[in-house]
Amino acid sequence: MGEGTSQIARASARVVALGAEATAARERLDVLVAELRRRRDELMDWRTQLRRHRRGLTIVLGAVVAMTAAGLAVQIARSRRQAGLAARVAELTDKAERLGRALGRVAEDPDRLAPVEPPKKWWAATPAALSVALPVVRMLLPHVAAALAPPSRRRQPQDAPR
Repeated sequence: MGEGTSQIARASARVVALGAEATAARERLDVLVAELRRRRDELMDWRTQLRRHRRGLTIVLGAVVAMTAAGLAVQIARSRRQAGLAARVAELTDKAERLGRALGRVAEDPDRLAPVEPPKKWWAATPAALSVALPVVRMLLPHVAAALAPPSRRRQPQDAPR
C-alpha cells in the first residue's frame, strides 16, 4: 500500500500545480477581459470621443462645409454664365429680327417708321387692383359689419372674451 499513496500524492501534487496554473491563467485573462471591456466602453462613448477629438472633427467638418460651399458657388457661377450667354444670344437674335422687320417696313413705306401701339384698355389694370383690394376688404369687412349691426347685437366690452 505504500506505493499507491506516493502515486496519489504525486498525482495530487500535479493536480494542485495544474489548478494553480489554471487559476493564474484565469486571473490574467480576467485582467485582459476587464481591460478590453474598458476600452470598448471608452470607444463606444461618443461624448468622450467628441471631447477628445474636438479639434480634428472641427477641422474635418469645416473642410467639408468649405468644399461644399465652394462646389455650390462654382455650380451657381457656371449656370449663371451659361444662362447669361444664352440670354444675351437670344436678346441679340431678337433685336436683329426686330431690326430686320423695321428696315423692311421702312423699305416698303418710308413715311411709316414704327407701328402704332394699340391704346391700352382701362380694364388692363383690373387684376392688379383686385389683388390689392381683396385682402383689404377681407380685413375691413368684420369691422364694417360690426359697426353696421344694430346696437342690441353689438358686443359690449364686458361681453368680450378674456
